[in-house]
Amino acid sequence: MDLNSSDIWYWSDSTIVISWLQMSPNNLKTFVANRVSNIQNITDVQRWRHVLSKDNPADIISRGLSVNELKNSRLWWSGPTWLGLSTEQWPVSNCEHELPVLRILDYGGQDLRG
Repeated sequence: MDLNSSDIWYWSDSTIVISWLQMSPNNLKTFVANRVSNIQNITDVQRWRHVLSKDNPADIISRGLSVNELKNSRLWWSGPTWLGLSTEQWPVSNCEHELPVLRILDYGGQDLRG
């Protein structure tokens, strides 16, 4: 596929993941750091956005919809209505909060959290 990278957006319903992607992997525990580093290397982290659960088509299946409801779901087939608007009109979520699995290092570089 020949895609222009300026047309690609990445979505996560996890504010924690979005926050991790904005930081240096050195500040994260190894398991998370390795995955974050991989994502940072293959994507433009400025193009990651948060999607609320109510707007996330992937969450529809976990809501217990019948086949008929799924068949008629605009969200499932077309995504949230705002996705058809310009990017400036997309909702903005605040992803700033205390993050789990951060490494806290002492002055000698030892991880104090284990």
